[in-house]
Amino acid sequence: MNNFLNWLQSTPYLYNYNNFKNILIYSNIIFILICLLVIKYKKNYNKNYTKYSLSLLLVFIMGIISAKYHHCQCYNTFNGFKKWFKIDVLFAFIISLICITCYYKNINKKIIYLIILSIILFSYSPDKNKLNIYIITHSLWHILVSIIFFLLIIND
Repeated sequence: MNNFLNWLQSTPYLYNYNNFKNILIYSNIIFILICLLVIKYKKNYNKNYTKYSLSLLLVFIMGIISAKYHHCQCYNTFNGFKKWFKIDVLFAFIISLICITCYYKNINKKIIYLIILSIILFSYSPDKNKLNIYIITHSLWHILVSIIFFLLIIND
């Protein structure tokens, strides 16, 4: 468990890095877009209005918290970065667990493959010399997780 926490905390602080880092912040827009797409394309949305609305609210909150964390990672003080890192990881874990629990019946092979791919992307350990790769893989992870949420909810 200690190794996992050490790996998790190896997320780089990007304050002095180039503007390419903004992709980490902007990629969180996908969480909001996914919410709008579910509202637009979900058949029988009103059938389980409360369930879908709460799920979308959680996904939306996850996107906001993630954007705040990555803003701190890129532009804020180191203390703000560490605080929002913990908040981001906690909310991402809890919200993911809630969504998977609520929509477990919709998990199929495609979603399992996407989950495996998202774990691979997330597990990339950043090297100080390859921060662009971290920025790309983590931004892709935001997109992939959003697609998983979309598929879980839309197929319900």
